[in-house]
Amino acid sequence: MAVFICPSESLPAFDAYPYTSYAGNYGSVYAADGDSDGPFKTCFFTWPGSWSRDVMDGLSQTSLFSEWLTGNENDGPELGRSSREEIEVNPAETHDEFAARCRSQIGMKRLPGHRRGRYWYNGHWTNNLYDHGVPPNLPFCSKSPKSILPIPSGLYVACSAGSMHPGGANVVFADAHVRMVRDSIQPADWRALGSIAGGEAISAEAY
Repeated sequence: MAVFICPSESLPAFDAYPYTSYAGNYGSVYAADGDSDGPFKTCFFTWPGSWSRDVMDGLSQTSLFSEWLTGNENDGPELGRSSREEIEVNPAETHDEFAARCRSQIGMKRLPGHRRGRYWYNGHWTNNLYDHGVPPNLPFCSKSPKSILPIPSGLYVACSAGSMHPGGANVVFADAHVRMVRDSIQPADWRALGSIAGGEAISAEAY
């Protein structure tokens, strides 16, 4: 259905597979055990989710939905559509260092086969749930070899938000207001917008 595809998106609305340009917030980072810190703790069709009373960080500072770029680099040249994996895994790497590596692409290699937003009706992470591991318009980045399953909890993979709009992506916050979040936002501030009760204080000027 065309309503699930952003008008700025370069993919056709009626692809051979169902896609969506809009995703729910899974949390600040990927959680392999499903115990995420975002409003959609597991998936759209699994309960419990989160009630407004659970959003201790404030409804106006908690992301609920965002745009993302569907598909992969075969569908377009945009960096945010692609998938990358670290050539050498560094378990000691901090969240901010991982985000910086994802942005620079230094020490990263192409990770083929990932198609973000596909089969959105499954209601799972990467199908219709993104995370705040790296800022908008960066690739789906991984620091865990694809052959290692299950993927460990923590910032080992990041399924990013993004859009075709210059400079950022539109985000729906938990109080229902919508604003463009800059892709230059600091990684820590972006992660803070992804949690419902992390206790972070963020200035509106930060994003």
